[in-house]
Amino acid sequence: MHRIAIKTMTVDEGYLAAKRRTERVALQIIATIAMLWLVGATIAALAAADRAAMFAAV
Repeated sequence: MHRIAIKTMTVDEGYLAAKRRTERVALQIIATIAMLWLVGATIAALAAADRAAMFAAV
């Protein structure tokens, strides 16, 4: 029978781990928003170009 030693995290370790996790999530959220913004800007630019082309054709 082996006794499994469970390493207990100190408060500091737990805090640092949570902080790292939070930072990673925040970065992912920022990256996602930036990507969506870029996609939106691209679509808006294409739509504007489309509209300009239509007006030019008329």
